Amino acid sequence: MATIEIELFTSKKLKKEEDRHPIYIKVFKGGIPKRKKVGAAFPTEWDDFNKKIKSKGRRDHVTANIHIEDEFAKYKAIFNNLNRSGNDWNAEDVFAENIIAGNDNLTFYRAAENYLSTVDPHSWTYGTAKAKFEKIKRYTKRDFNLEELNDHWIAGFITHCQTKEKDNKGGIGNSKNTINYAIKFIKRVYSFADIENKSLKKHKLSKTKTIKQKLTIEEINAIADLELTPDTIRYHARNIFLVQFYFRGMRIGDALRLEVSEIVGDRLQYSANKTEVNYDMKIVQPCMNILKEYLTGKTNGYIFPFIRNANLKSSELKDEIKNRTGVINWHLKEIAKSVGIVKNVSTHIARHSFGSIADKQLGGNLKQLQGLFGHSSRAMTEGYINDLRATDDLDEAADKVLL
Repeated sequence: MATIEIELFTSKKLKKEEDRHPIYIKVFKGGIPKRKKVGAAFPTEWDDFNKKIKSKGRRDHVTANIHIEDEFAKYKAIFNNLNRSGNDWNAEDVFAENIIAGNDNLTFYRAAENYLSTVDPHSWTYGTAKAKFEKIKRYTKRDFNLEELNDHWIAGFITHCQTKEKDNKGGIGNSKNTINYAIKFIKRVYSFADIENKSLKKHKLSKTKTIKQKLTIEEINAIADLELTPDTIRYHARNIFLVQFYFRGMRIGDALRLEVSEIVGDRLQYSANKTEVNYDMKIVQPCMNILKEYLTGKTNGYIFPFIRNANLKSSELKDEIKNRTGVINWHLKEIAKSVGIVKNVSTHIARHSFGSIADKQLGGNLKQLQGLFGHSSRAMTEGYINDLRATDDLDEAADKVLL
């Protein structure tokens, strides 16, 4: 049996780099391991469960981990192709610079599976990529050679998405952005297989700007002040929405999975599921007032009562989060009606609302906003904030003209 993995090599026989141990990609086949160095770390810096360098104490942890992940993805794709080829091969073949790992007869399905095999199956990225792959399968209904994808194929795929695929509200017809994200996935598969496709290269991804709805602080307070019957689904839906807002626009998936152990005194310490950004934030008093009700008498498990089974498999947990989010969103819309809010209130609005209010309170300080949102770049924060400001600027301009 052949295996490929990332390891921190701790043998005392090997010379260490500045007292750090080498990080290897190790291929094991036929009783003989072969290794390729991709980094170095102290044992205390190494997260052996997630196979990456910890963030604490290493300023270069982001770039170092990206390099490790990229190298592992490249060699795992070669490993997979060799393993599936049916030909005899050795562990050192994976690291041979001149090897072409079965690309001659590589099909799209196999290329997509190669790419997916390098993505963490528990991650948000894997779930969205897998959904796009399934969309492509529904269109083609069969595997196909990579050279078959041409202008005609792309045009047919776009038409299929516009007329056959369900949208996110259960209707028929994907949005322009959804289709573009699917084509972006196709581009990633070809790029990962190191194959150039002229039709994909000239297909420019366009984007339809979506309006990011958000609530004002007055509307947030109106929801917070609404009298609701305790220990009902609507009561819990309102509370988890407010906690999302108070925790800097926390995503609903993270809020549903908040655990008692992540509350340490008056601080929250957790890792965002989508971005893997680690947070250590002060719990503001209105948020603590809500949490105290759920923390009283509870020593472990999820804080909110929406996910009752703590032992769900990853795929089951994703489905449960999706279902619970739908229920919460329905109740939030009813709550909004109760306080006279005509906007389409959902769990996602908590993030936009916090962003908009923070932007105004901080005077547009992008450095502070980037830290609050956990964005990886200033440009990402700037784009996000500009989208939030767009409707406000237009409303203000209309007031000047008409009032």
